[in-house]
Amino acid sequence: MPRENQIKLSGLWLNESKKGIKYFSGSNDGKKYTIFKNTYKEKDSQPDYNLYVEPLNPYEEQPQQQNGVKWDASPRVPDTDEIPF
Repeated sequence: MPRENQIKLSGLWLNESKKGIKYFSGSNDGKKYTIFKNTYKEKDSQPDYNLYVEPLNPYEEQPQQQNGVKWDASPRVPDTDEIPF
């Protein structure tokens, strides 16, 4: 039962990959959520599962950020006047 300060992000469905790996996935508000079992777990202090989030449509125009630098997934094509040759 959720606590009163919790917000539901998405419902999740149990799926199975072509390789037989079971995982949970769901989507909401333009984002896809996926949970996989941590197959690299070596110690009790490491998580049992890993949660991933990604854009539902990765080709939508939205600024991305990597290593603190913002970049656009669909770069602007310069006008021919801007090309120096």
